Amino acid sequence: MFQKPRGQHAHWVEVGRTEVIKNNLSPEWQTKFIVNYSFEERQEVKFEVYDWDQDSRNLSAHDFLGRCQTTLGQIVAASGHQFTAVLQDSPGRATSHIFITTEELGANKEVAYIQLAAENLDKMDFFGKSDPFFVISKGFSNGRFVVVKKSEVIKKTLNPSWAQFSVPVRDLCNNNYERPLKIDVYDWNASGKDDFIGSFMTSLRSLSSAAIERTKYPCINEKKVGKKKYTNSGLYTAAIRACGEIIEDYDSDKMFPALGFGARVPPSGMVSHEFYLNLRDDNPYCARVDGLIQAYYNALQRVTLYGPTNFAPVIQHVTRFAQTYQDGRQYFVLLIITDGIITDMDMTKQAIIEASKYPMSIIIVGVGEEDFSAMEELDSDDKLLSYYNQKAQRDIVQFVELRKFLSPRDQTWDKAMLAKEVMAEVPGQGFPLGSFSVISDTGFVMPGQTPPGPERTGGSFMAPGSGSQFTMPTTCLEISVACQKLADRDLTSKSDPFCVLFEQSGNQEWRELGRTETLRDCLDPVWQTKFVVDYRFEERQVLKFQVYDHDTESKNLKKQDFLGGLEITLGKLVAAPGRRFVSIMKEGPSKSGRFVIITEERSANKEILTFQLAAEKVDKKDMFGKSDPYCVLSKSGPQGSFIVVHRSETIKKTLNPVWAPVVVPVVDVCNGDYDRQLKLEVYDWDSNGSHDFIGSFTTTLKDLSIAVVEKKEFPLINSKKLSKKGYKHSGLVKLRSFKVESRDSFVDYMQGGTSLNFSVAIDFTASNGDPATPASLHFRGASNGENEYTQAIRAIGPIIEDYDTDKQFPALGFGARVPPTGKVSHEFFLNLHPNNPYCYGVEGILQAYATSLQSVSLYGPTNFSPVINHVAKFAQAYQDGQQYFVLLIITDGIITDLEETKSAIVSASDLPMSIIIVGVGKEDFSAMEALDSDQGLLRAQGRVAARDIVQFVELRKFSQGTGSWNRAALAKDVLAEVPNQVVKSMSLEPANRNEILRSSQKDTGYIEALTKDVSDLVLELFGPVKWFKWKQLIGPSAAFSYFAATTLSNCQTVGEEYSGIIQANQTLDGLPNLLKRFIMVAIYCYGPLAHGHLFPQDSESRETRSLDGIWHFRISPKLDPDFGFREKWFAKNLDQTSDAQDNVIPMPVPASYNDITQNRTIRDFIGWAWYSRQFFAPKSWNKDILVYLRFGSVHYTANVWINGKPAVKHAGGHLPFEAEISSYLKFGHTNLISVAVNNTLTRHTVPQGAFNWMNKSKHYPSGYFTLDYHFDFFNYAGIHRPVILYTVPKSGFVQDVEVNFEVSKTLEKAQVFYKVQVASNISTKAYQIHVELRSASGSLVSHVPAQKGIIQIVQPRLWWPYLMHENPGYRYEMKISLTDPSNPDIVLDCYRLKIGIRSLHWNNSTLLINHKPFYFRGFGRHEDSDIRGKGLDLALVAKDFNLIKWIGANSFRTSHYPYADEIMDFADDNGIVIINECPGVALDHFSDKLLKNHKFALRELIQRDKNRPSVVMWSIANEPRSNKKSAEPYFKEVVRYTKVLDPTRPVIVVVNGDVHKDQAVLHVDFIGINRYFGWYSDPGHVELIQMQMFNDLKAWHDTHHKPLIVTEYGADTVAGLHQDPSFQFTEEYQVELMTQDFAAFDRARAESYISGEMIWNFADFMTKQEARRVDGNRKGIFTRQRQPKMAAHVMRMRYWSLAEVMPPQGQPSTMNFLSASCGLLEPNF
Repeated sequence: MFQKPRGQHAHWVEVGRTEVIKNNLSPEWQTKFIVNYSFEERQEVKFEVYDWDQDSRNLSAHDFLGRCQTTLGQIVAASGHQFTAVLQDSPGRATSHIFITTEELGANKEVAYIQLAAENLDKMDFFGKSDPFFVISKGFSNGRFVVVKKSEVIKKTLNPSWAQFSVPVRDLCNNNYERPLKIDVYDWNASGKDDFIGSFMTSLRSLSSAAIERTKYPCINEKKVGKKKYTNSGLYTAAIRACGEIIEDYDSDKMFPALGFGARVPPSGMVSHEFYLNLRDDNPYCARVDGLIQAYYNALQRVTLYGPTNFAPVIQHVTRFAQTYQDGRQYFVLLIITDGIITDMDMTKQAIIEASKYPMSIIIVGVGEEDFSAMEELDSDDKLLSYYNQKAQRDIVQFVELRKFLSPRDQTWDKAMLAKEVMAEVPGQGFPLGSFSVISDTGFVMPGQTPPGPERTGGSFMAPGSGSQFTMPTTCLEISVACQKLADRDLTSKSDPFCVLFEQSGNQEWRELGRTETLRDCLDPVWQTKFVVDYRFEERQVLKFQVYDHDTESKNLKKQDFLGGLEITLGKLVAAPGRRFVSIMKEGPSKSGRFVIITEERSANKEILTFQLAAEKVDKKDMFGKSDPYCVLSKSGPQGSFIVVHRSETIKKTLNPVWAPVVVPVVDVCNGDYDRQLKLEVYDWDSNGSHDFIGSFTTTLKDLSIAVVEKKEFPLINSKKLSKKGYKHSGLVKLRSFKVESRDSFVDYMQGGTSLNFSVAIDFTASNGDPATPASLHFRGASNGENEYTQAIRAIGPIIEDYDTDKQFPALGFGARVPPTGKVSHEFFLNLHPNNPYCYGVEGILQAYATSLQSVSLYGPTNFSPVINHVAKFAQAYQDGQQYFVLLIITDGIITDLEETKSAIVSASDLPMSIIIVGVGKEDFSAMEALDSDQGLLRAQGRVAARDIVQFVELRKFSQGTGSWNRAALAKDVLAEVPNQVVKSMSLEPANRNEILRSSQKDTGYIEALTKDVSDLVLELFGPVKWFKWKQLIGPSAAFSYFAATTLSNCQTVGEEYSGIIQANQTLDGLPNLLKRFIMVAIYCYGPLAHGHLFPQDSESRETRSLDGIWHFRISPKLDPDFGFREKWFAKNLDQTSDAQDNVIPMPVPASYNDITQNRTIRDFIGWAWYSRQFFAPKSWNKDILVYLRFGSVHYTANVWINGKPAVKHAGGHLPFEAEISSYLKFGHTNLISVAVNNTLTRHTVPQGAFNWMNKSKHYPSGYFTLDYHFDFFNYAGIHRPVILYTVPKSGFVQDVEVNFEVSKTLEKAQVFYKVQVASNISTKAYQIHVELRSASGSLVSHVPAQKGIIQIVQPRLWWPYLMHENPGYRYEMKISLTDPSNPDIVLDCYRLKIGIRSLHWNNSTLLINHKPFYFRGFGRHEDSDIRGKGLDLALVAKDFNLIKWIGANSFRTSHYPYADEIMDFADDNGIVIINECPGVALDHFSDKLLKNHKFALRELIQRDKNRPSVVMWSIANEPRSNKKSAEPYFKEVVRYTKVLDPTRPVIVVVNGDVHKDQAVLHVDFIGINRYFGWYSDPGHVELIQMQMFNDLKAWHDTHHKPLIVTEYGADTVAGLHQDPSFQFTEEYQVELMTQDFAAFDRARAESYISGEMIWNFADFMTKQEARRVDGNRKGIFTRQRQPKMAAHVMRMRYWSLAEVMPPQGQPSTMNFLSASCGLLEPNF
C-alpha cells in the first residue's frame, strides 16, 4: 500500500506490505494497514500486488500483478465496510478484483495471548495424515469475515498443537468482546490449494471463559469456502535528525549515549566496534541531537575508517542497560546507521534474539547505494527471527533504506516521512501484554491455561510464521488547558480570556485547531473546552497556545488583546510526568503567567450522556438577595487535580436552581471509565469575577446512573463550614434526568450507506468586477485559467466527490441577469439548462461556470437565502438518513439579505444539510461570521437553530504568494466541521417525525355479532366457484381483500359509517339480514378494530417518547380493594396520597413488581396495584396532531387515567393496547398518568384462575383467600413492557398495513400482496398513497402508487429460517407514504414496515417454508428472569437469541402467551421460526364468556403479528382439558375464528391427553404433544422411554393423520447436582432421559410421524410455591441465569446434527450424533 502525502509535487510513500501467501490466486492477507483518516483531506492511496520471486525488498525484483489507485474517501464511503475494484494493468486476460475492508479502530491497549490445539482432525492427505494450520477471522455486520491471524503449519498430524501467539484486542475484535470470530482449520498443500477441514464460531468473551471452563469447540465442515482471501556525511546527519528529534521529546534529560563502530580509534589506533562517539573514556553522553551531530563530526576528523561491519557489540552494549531496567519505567531505542552488509550476521542474530527479551528496540538505517536485501532478514515483519534452536520473543528491529526518502526533483530529504517510516513500529514494540492467555492440551480446538514462561513486561508478540506485526495507530489525545496569573488588560474589570491552539504544518505555517470558550472577568481561567488532536509518535508535532482577552465579537485575533503564549511539541506534553505540564508563558504581557496543560488519551467510546441537575436550599450568599448559583462538573486528573468538563449557566436570584439539560459525550466526562471520580461544585456568581463557593460533592458516573433511579440527593459540603455547630450541608443537588445512549460516528454513517450530495452556488454580482479585466475575481484570461472561485471548487469538490454515489452535482448561480430574458436571478442553474441543474463531477461544475461567465451579466444584490432554500427543499424531502446535503457558497461580498439568510439557515438547521461559505477577494467579512455560530447557536425571528450548520472561511488566508494556493489546508479548514454536523443531524429528533397507533380499547361486542365468517358471506354473495378460483390464484387473504374492497366498492364507506353506529350502542334492527351481515363484514374490514398494532416508530411525520423509568407504586389494602378508587388515587401523584411515606415506593417500568422488593406481601399480592408518574407534553404537540398512549403489556387488567380522567381500560395480560389521549393533555405543562393493575384471574379470563376463600377457623384469619391457578408458572403482575407516547397527523395517517406472499416453486419469482388502511378526516381525493419496496441495503425494488396491489419480484431474496440458508432472516423495507396529490413532495404521513418474503404450505406430515420441508428444532420458553419477572429486558433477549443460535435451534413456541414485540423482532431478524401461542393455557370450564375472551385474545394476537415472517403457526391453547365433550364445539369455533382472521397459517393445539379422547385436535392442522415419559410417568425408568414415546407418537399419527410436533418433554434438573448411575434431578439423569427420547424421535422421523421436537424448557423459570418445586421449574437446559447445564451441550450436538440432515450444513464426520441411526442408542424394544 502506498499513500500520497499532501503537496502539489508529492510522491507515493509506501505505507506497508502484507505477508506473502504462497501458491495462491485468491489471497486474503492477514496483515492490516492502519492509516489516519481525515474527511477534510483528499487522501490518495494505491495498492499494488506483486508475485514474490526472491528475498528482496526491491519491488522491481518481483512480477507486477496489478494495481488499484483510489482515495481513502471512496473506500470509506463503500457500503457495508467493503470496497471492490478491478485491478488495473493486470498482465493476465482475466479480470482481477481487489477487495478492501475498512473499519474504524478503537483505542484498546489490551493484547490477547492465545495458544490453540486440536485433536482427531479429518485426514485429508491420501498417503499421510494432514498438515493443519488455522485462520482466525473477525466478523462484520454485513456478514463478511476478515482474516486476523494465520498460524504456522504443523506437518503430518491429526492432533496439532500450534505455537502460542499474541494479537492486539483492537485488531482481533476492535474492543467488542462479543464480536463474532471464526476459526477455520485447513490442511496445507504445496500447490496452494489447501483443503478445508472445519471451522467454528466464537468470540473473545467466549474464548476467555473457555480458558477457565476447558471448553471444546467442535470443528464443523460447511460448504467449501472460496479463499479471497545517498554519498556523503549528510546521509548520516539526515537519519540522526529525522529520528533524534522525535525521541528527544520523550527523553527526560535529553542526554544520549552515542557509539561508533568499525574504526581505528586514537590514541592506540586499534579497531573498535564499540567506542564512544565523543571519544571520551568515561562519558558516552551527548546533549540533545545537536550534541550528537557535533560528536559525529568531531569523530570523523579523528578516527580512521576501517572495518569490518559488526553490529553485535553495540547491540549487546544497549542490551545490558535494558536488562538492568525492567520495571516498566524505561525503554531503550538503539539507532544504527550503516552503509554496509553485516559481517557478524550470526552474532548479530543471537544478540537481537537475546535483546528481544528486554525493553528495547533497534532501528537500522541503511545509507548509500549498497544492496541491503540480506539485512532485511533481521527485520522480521514476516516471521520472528530465529537462529538454530533460538527464537526471538518479538520483533524489535526496523530496517529502512535512506535513499528512498530522497526527492528526485530537488535532491532534498523528506525528514518527516523518514521519521514516520523509521519510528512507526516503536510504539507497538513497547506495547504491554494483555490480561489472559489460552493454550491447549487435548480435544478439538480448545482454549486452556497460561503456559509457563518468563514474565513479560512489554513487547509485541506474534506467532512464528504469522507474518503479522501490529502497528500502533494514531492516538487521539484530549488536551485540557488552564492558566494562572494572567495580565489584566481591562480597565474597569478583569480580562475575559480565551485560548487558541495552533499546529505547525509541514511548510512551517501555523494552522488553527480550535478555540476555548471565553471566561468573563477571570485571571486564572480553567477552560472546559477541550482540544482533541491526533498524536503521532513518529512525527514531531509542534503546537502553539495563545491566550487573548476577548474584546470584540470578531473572530479576527488581531482585534483582541494578546495575553501570552507558549510554543511546544506534543511529544513534550505527552512525556510530562503525570500527564500534567506546567510552564511559564514565553511571550506576551503576562510575564508571571503560567500554562497548566493536561493530556489524556481519548477512548473510542461513542456514548452520549444527557442529564439535568437541580438544587434545593443552597446557601444564601448575597446580602441583598438570594444567590445566583451555577455549577461546575469536573473529572479527576493527574496528581489529585480536577479538569473542568461542564460549566452551567447562571440562575439568578434563587436558592432552588434548576439548570438546563446537558448533552455531553461520555468520553468527555470520564473517558469511558464509569468509576472515575467526578466533582460537582456550586458557586454564587458575582459580576466582578470573584465567585463565592457554596459547596461540592464527589461521585462517579456509575453512582449518578443509580442515583436517578433511587432518587438520591447529594449534599453540598463546604469544608470551611464543617467545624460550625449544627452545620449539615449547603444545599442538596438531585438529578432530574439521566440517560446514556450510544451514537454512531461519521464513518458509521458513511459505511451504512449515507451519501453526501454536493451543491455549489457562485456569486455573480457586479462587485466581483468585469470578468474580462484582470482586476475581476472572475477573471480567467484567454487560456481559461484559475481564479479564486475555481481554486475553492477544486480544493473542496474532489473530497466531497468521493462520497457522492452518482457524482451528479447541482450547481447554481445568483446575482446576475440571465438570458434570454435578462432578468436578475438569485437562483439560476449554472449550466443555464432550463430544468436540469446537474453537472457531472468537479470538472462539470467548472465547465458550467465557464459557460455562465460568457453568457450572464453580473448584477446584484448579494442574496443568499434563495440558494439556501433551494437546497433545503431537497434535504427536507430526504430525511431517511441515506442522504446528506452540502452547499458551497462562494462569494465576494457582504450579504444584503442577512435577516432572510439567518431565517433560512435556522429553518434548515434540523435538516440533513451543511452550508460552507468561502469568501473570496479582499472584502471585510467580519459581519459574515455571525452566521458561523461557533460561539452560540444562530437566532432569527425568535427561533433558535437546532445546530450549527455553517462554516465560513476567507480564501485569502490560504494564499501562498506568487499566485498559488494551499488547497489542502483550505479543504481541511472548510470541511473540518462537516463530519460532526452529519452526526448531529442524524441524532436529531425533528418535531415532525411522528408515529401512530390507534386505541384498541373500543367496545368489542360487535365482533361477536359476526354469526358467520367472511368466507361464508363471500360464498353466499358470489358463489363458490368464483371464490375458489380467486382463492387458488392469489391466495385466500388476497382474494378476500379483492372482493371486500373492490367488488363491494362501498364497503369502506359502509364500514366506517356503521362502526360509529355500533360504537354508539345503536342496533341494526329492521335491516335485512343480508344487509346486516354485509355491514358487519364492512365493519370487520374497515372499522376501527380492523387494523392491527403498528409498532411505534419515528418517521418524517411521527414521533415517539418513552415513559419507561421509575414510577411511583403502591398496593391497595388486601381486604379493601376499592380503597384507591374511593380515595381517588388516580387524581394525584401517588407520593401525594395518604400514608405515602410508608406505602409508596419507586417501581421500575417495565418490570413485574413481585420480585423488586424484600416484601413478601408485594411478591404474593392479589388485587389492585397502583402506578403513577408525571410527564411533559410539549406545546408543539397541540397543533395538527393526535397523541396516543401505548402500553406494550399490563398484567392482567388495567385502568388508565390521564390527569385524573379515565383514558382507557384493557383486560388481557400479554398484548399491547392504546388510546388517543389528546383531549386529556395539558400541552406545554406537566401531566399525570395513573394506572391501576389487577392480577386477579377468574374462570372467564384467559388464562383462568379462581379465588379460594378460607372459612374462618383456627387455621386462617377472617377474610383470608388465595388465588388458585393450574398453569405451571408464576403469576407475575405489573407493567411488563414499554409505555410509549406517540403522535400522528390529525388530518390523516397510515392506520394499518397487511401483507401476504406467494413464492414460485422455482423460487425465482415472488408476489407481495399488500393493503394499506388510512384513517383520515379528509376526502380520499386529498391524499395519494405511495408504496416503495426496498432491499435491506436500501436499493429500490418497486414503487406502486396505490393503496392496495400486488408487487411482482424476480429473483427475490427470501426469508429463510436459521441454518436453512446461508443468509437467514432477510427482510425488505416497505415504505408507505401518504402524500399531497397536488405536490408529491409534501408527505402527510410515512410508515416503514420490514417484511420477510416467504411462502407457507403444509400437508399431513410436515410444514413447508419456501416449498422446502421444515423440521422444528427448538424449545418451549418463558418470558422470565431474576428480579424483573416478566418485565422486558433487552439484554436478556439478546442473550437468549445468542444461546438459541449457539445451540443450533431454529424455532421456539411462545409458551404460554404472546411475547414482546422486541422478542418477535429478534426472531424476524435472525430467522428463528415461531409457533405463536395465545394465553389459553390449562383451560377448563368451557363457557360462552370464556370463548368471547379467548377469541378476543386471538384477535389481538393476530392483528399484531399477522405480518411477521417468523410466525408460521397459531397455537390456540396449551394442555386444555380437551377430553371433555364441551371442548369439541368450543375448539371448533376457536379454530374457525382463527382461520377467519388468518387463513394463511396453520393452526395447532398443544395437548397432553388421551389420543382417542381429545376433542380439540379434531379441528386443527397440527397437533402438539407434551409427553414426560420417565419423569411424571414411570419416574426413574429411562429404559422405558424409547418404547413409550415411539408407540405414543405412532398412535397419534395413525389415529389423526396429521403432522405432529413434540412440543414438550424433559426432566427437572438442579444445576451442579450429579450422581452416577443417574438419578432424578441430577444433570446425568436429564441427559440420559433426553438421549432416550432422541432415539425415539429419530425412528418417528424416519416414519414421517413428526415434524419437530421442542424440549421443555429453554431455561429454568419461576412457579408458584409447591412441594414439588424447588425454587421454580428446573426443566431448563439453561439455568434461570442462562448458564448451560450438561444437557445444553448434548442438545447442541443433537440440533447441529439435525441441521446437517434437514437441511445439510456440512457437519464434519467427527461429530458424534446422538441419534439411533448412528448406533449410539439402539432401540430396546
